[in-house]
Amino acid sequence: MLLRLQLVVLLKPLVVLLKPLVLLLLLLELLLTPLMVLLTLLRMQ
Repeated sequence: MLLRLQLVVLLKPLVVLLKPLVLLLLLLELLLTPLMVLLTLLRMQ
């Protein structure tokens, strides 16, 4: 039981740190996808 509590305490800050990272990754993906599409379109010409 104590071990589980310690794990939760350890994981909480990790989750807090991970959330903005995931958001950043999603944003990057959103930005990169049209870029990749543009690149492939340019290559096909």
